[in-house]
Amino acid sequence: MEKSKVENREKAIRMIKSAFDIIKEKGFAIHPYEEKDVYCGIEIEDQTSDGVNMIHFLDFRNKEFGIYSLCYELYKIYEGFDVDNEIAIHRQDEGYRDAIHRYDEGYRDAFRISQSVRDFERWEKRLKDLSNSVNAVRSKYEMMFDEDFSITLSEVLSTKEDALNDT
Repeated sequence: MEKSKVENREKAIRMIKSAFDIIKEKGFAIHPYEEKDVYCGIEIEDQTSDGVNMIHFLDFRNKEFGIYSLCYELYKIYEGFDVDNEIAIHRQDEGYRDAIHRYDEGYRDAFRISQSVRDFERWEKRLKDLSNSVNAVRSKYEMMFDEDFSITLSEVLSTKEDALNDT
C-alpha cells in the first residue's frame, strides 16, 4: 500500500477513536461485540437520569466500518427511539411496574408514568446530542479526506479493553 494510503488509513483509525472518545465523554460505556473472534459491532450503554439501564447495539455485520457507518448507526438509534414504545417495553418488566404501583400506593420514592415520560424524553435528547456530536467528527473527516476509508473494528480495537481504556 502506498505511503499516503497508509497515512490516510491511520488518520481514519484515529478519527474513529476520536468518535469513541466523544461517546465516552457523553457518559456512555462502549462494549465491543464479537462473533467467532471477529469484532462486528459495539454496544453503547448508560442509564437514564432516573436509573433505567439502556443498551444500544451498533451492528456492523456485513457492512463496511468507518466514520460514515458509525454515524449512520447512531442516527438510526436516535431516529428509531420512540418514548411511548420504550415505556410500553419497560412496563412489561415486573420491577418497573412495581415502581409505578408503589407510587399509586402512596410511596414517595416511587415514580409516576409522567416521570417516566420525562425520563425517556431526556434520553431521546441525549441520543440526538450523541448522534450530532459524532456527526461533527464525520464533518471534520470529510474536510481531511476525499474518500471514505473503510476499516475493520479490529483495526480500532486491538483488544476488548481498547474501546474502554485506550481510545
